Amino acid sequence: MRENRGRAGEGPKQRRGSALVEFAIVLPVLAILILGALDLGRGIMVQHALQEAAHASCRVYSVRDSTQQDAADMVADAMTRAAVAEYATTYDPPSKGDIDTHMEAVTVTVTTPFSTVAWLPPLYLSGATITGSCTLPADLGVANDTPPAVDLSIDDHGGDGNMRHGDDDD
Repeated sequence: MRENRGRAGEGPKQRRGSALVEFAIVLPVLAILILGALDLGRGIMVQHALQEAAHASCRVYSVRDSTQQDAADMVADAMTRAAVAEYATTYDPPSKGDIDTHMEAVTVTVTTPFSTVAWLPPLYLSGATITGSCTLPADLGVANDTPPAVDLSIDDHGGDGNMRHGDDDD
Protein backbone atom coordinates (compact mmCIF):
# COMPACT_ATOMS: atom_id res chain seq x y z
CA MET A 1 0.00 0.00 0.00
CA ARG A 2 1.23 3.49 -0.82
CA GLU A 3 1.89 5.91 1.98
CA ASN A 4 0.67 9.49 1.65
CA ARG A 5 3.65 11.77 2.24
CA GLY A 6 2.01 15.15 1.90
CA ARG A 7 -1.18 16.82 2.89
CA ALA A 8 -4.27 16.39 0.87
CA GLY A 9 -4.45 18.98 -1.89
CA GLU A 10 -0.68 19.19 -2.52
CA GLY A 11 0.23 18.16 -6.02
CA PRO A 12 1.77 19.41 -9.26
CA LYS A 13 0.13 22.83 -8.90
CA GLN A 14 2.06 23.51 -5.74
CA ARG A 15 5.41 22.51 -7.38
CA ARG A 16 5.24 25.01 -10.27
CA GLY A 17 6.67 27.84 -8.22
CA SER A 18 9.67 25.82 -7.03
CA ALA A 19 10.63 24.85 -10.60
CA LEU A 20 10.66 28.53 -11.57
CA VAL A 21 12.86 29.39 -8.59
CA GLU A 22 15.30 26.58 -9.43
CA PHE A 23 15.45 27.75 -13.06
CA ALA A 24 16.11 31.34 -11.93
CA ILE A 25 19.03 30.14 -9.80
CA VAL A 26 20.58 27.87 -12.45
CA LEU A 27 20.16 30.16 -15.50
CA PRO A 28 22.76 32.83 -14.57
CA VAL A 29 25.35 30.19 -13.69
CA LEU A 30 24.71 28.37 -16.96
CA ALA A 31 24.86 31.64 -18.94
CA ILE A 32 28.20 32.59 -17.37
CA LEU A 33 29.65 29.17 -18.17
CA ILE A 34 28.51 29.35 -21.80
CA LEU A 35 29.77 32.92 -22.31
CA GLY A 36 33.07 32.04 -20.61
CA ALA A 37 33.52 29.07 -22.94
CA LEU A 38 32.84 31.31 -25.96
CA ASP A 39 35.36 33.88 -24.72
CA LEU A 40 37.95 31.18 -24.12
CA GLY A 41 37.34 29.87 -27.63
CA ARG A 42 37.88 33.38 -29.02
CA GLY A 43 41.18 33.60 -27.11
CA ILE A 44 42.34 30.28 -28.53
CA MET A 45 41.33 31.37 -32.05
CA VAL A 46 43.29 34.62 -31.67
CA GLN A 47 46.33 32.74 -30.35
CA HIS A 48 46.22 30.49 -33.40
CA ALA A 49 45.94 33.55 -35.68
CA LEU A 50 48.95 35.14 -33.94
CA GLN A 51 50.94 31.93 -34.34
CA GLU A 52 50.11 31.71 -38.05
CA ALA A 53 50.93 35.40 -38.56
CA ALA A 54 54.29 34.98 -36.80
CA HIS A 55 55.08 31.92 -38.92
CA ALA A 56 54.21 33.61 -42.22
CA SER A 57 56.09 36.75 -41.25
CA CYS A 58 59.13 34.77 -40.10
CA ARG A 59 59.25 32.90 -43.41
CA VAL A 60 59.34 36.23 -45.26
CA TYR A 61 61.79 37.85 -42.82
CA SER A 62 64.25 34.95 -43.01
CA VAL A 63 64.84 35.02 -46.78
CA ARG A 64 67.54 37.13 -48.39
CA ASP A 65 65.63 39.38 -50.78
CA SER A 66 62.87 40.48 -48.39
CA THR A 67 62.55 43.51 -46.15
CA GLN A 68 61.25 43.93 -42.63
CA GLN A 69 58.33 45.85 -44.13
CA ASP A 70 57.40 42.77 -46.20
CA ALA A 71 57.27 40.75 -42.98
CA ALA A 72 55.24 43.46 -41.21
CA ASP A 73 52.75 43.47 -44.10
CA MET A 74 52.21 39.73 -43.63
CA VAL A 75 51.36 40.28 -39.95
CA ALA A 76 49.06 43.22 -40.73
CA ASP A 77 47.15 41.16 -43.29
CA ALA A 78 46.71 38.24 -40.89
CA MET A 79 45.60 40.51 -38.04
CA THR A 80 43.04 42.20 -40.29
CA ARG A 81 41.57 38.82 -41.21
CA ALA A 82 41.43 37.80 -37.53
CA ALA A 83 39.83 41.14 -36.50
CA VAL A 84 42.68 41.98 -34.12
CA ALA A 85 43.21 45.74 -34.09
CA GLU A 86 45.85 46.13 -31.39
CA TYR A 87 49.03 44.05 -31.61
CA ALA A 88 52.81 44.37 -31.38
CA THR A 89 55.45 42.63 -33.50
CA THR A 90 59.08 42.09 -32.49
CA TYR A 91 61.90 40.81 -34.66
CA ASP A 92 65.09 39.10 -33.50
CA PRO A 93 67.54 40.18 -34.85
CA PRO A 94 65.87 43.60 -34.89
CA SER A 95 66.93 44.49 -38.44
CA LYS A 96 67.69 42.55 -41.61
CA GLY A 97 71.23 43.98 -41.61
CA ASP A 98 71.96 42.13 -38.37
CA ILE A 99 71.47 38.75 -40.04
CA ASP A 100 75.03 37.98 -41.06
CA THR A 101 75.31 34.21 -41.25
CA HIS A 102 73.42 31.62 -43.23
CA MET A 103 71.14 29.50 -41.01
CA GLU A 104 71.23 32.05 -38.16
CA ALA A 105 68.06 31.86 -36.05
CA VAL A 106 65.44 34.48 -36.94
CA THR A 107 62.47 34.96 -34.59
CA VAL A 108 59.23 36.88 -35.08
CA THR A 109 56.87 37.35 -32.12
CA VAL A 110 53.36 38.83 -32.32
CA THR A 111 51.49 39.75 -29.11
CA THR A 112 48.14 41.30 -28.19
CA PRO A 113 46.49 42.02 -24.83
CA PHE A 114 43.70 39.57 -24.03
CA SER A 115 41.45 42.45 -22.98
CA THR A 116 41.41 43.82 -26.56
CA VAL A 117 40.10 40.59 -28.09
CA ALA A 118 37.77 39.38 -25.33
CA TRP A 119 34.05 39.57 -26.00
CA LEU A 120 33.17 39.84 -22.32
CA PRO A 121 34.38 42.59 -20.00
CA PRO A 122 37.83 41.50 -18.78
CA LEU A 123 36.91 40.52 -15.25
CA TYR A 124 39.47 37.74 -15.35
CA LEU A 125 42.76 37.58 -17.28
CA SER A 126 42.73 41.39 -17.52
CA GLY A 127 46.53 41.68 -17.63
CA ALA A 128 47.14 38.60 -19.77
CA THR A 129 48.68 38.75 -23.22
CA ILE A 130 48.30 36.31 -26.08
CA THR A 131 51.49 35.49 -27.97
CA GLY A 132 52.43 33.78 -31.21
CA SER A 133 56.08 33.19 -32.05
CA CYS A 134 58.14 31.46 -34.73
CA THR A 135 61.86 30.82 -35.15
CA LEU A 136 63.34 29.78 -38.49
CA PRO A 137 66.87 29.64 -39.91
CA ALA A 138 67.92 32.57 -42.09
CA ASP A 139 68.14 31.60 -45.74
CA LEU A 140 70.65 34.09 -47.11
CA GLY A 141 71.32 32.11 -50.26
CA VAL A 142 74.35 32.92 -52.37
CA ALA A 143 75.05 36.62 -52.78
CA ASN A 144 75.78 36.56 -56.53
CA ASP A 145 72.83 34.30 -57.48
CA THR A 146 75.07 31.47 -58.64
CA PRO A 147 74.77 28.13 -56.94
CA PRO A 148 77.75 27.02 -54.89
CA ALA A 149 80.19 24.69 -56.59
CA VAL A 150 79.69 21.08 -55.63
CA ASP A 151 82.37 18.48 -56.29
CA LEU A 152 80.54 15.43 -57.61
CA SER A 153 83.64 13.43 -58.56
CA ILE A 154 84.25 10.11 -56.88
CA ASP A 155 87.84 9.08 -56.47
CA ASP A 156 87.33 5.33 -56.33
CA HIS A 157 89.71 4.13 -58.99
CA GLY A 158 93.14 4.53 -57.51
CA GLY A 159 94.35 6.98 -60.17
CA ASP A 160 94.72 4.58 -63.12
CA GLY A 161 91.20 5.03 -64.53
CA ASN A 162 90.08 1.48 -63.70
CA MET A 163 87.39 0.96 -61.14
CA ARG A 164 88.30 -1.51 -58.44
CA HIS A 165 85.40 -3.51 -57.01
CA GLY A 166 87.23 -6.27 -55.31
CA ASP A 167 90.02 -8.75 -55.77
CA ASP A 168 88.74 -10.56 -58.86
CA ASP A 169 91.94 -11.67 -60.57
CA ASP A 170 90.37 -14.01 -63.14
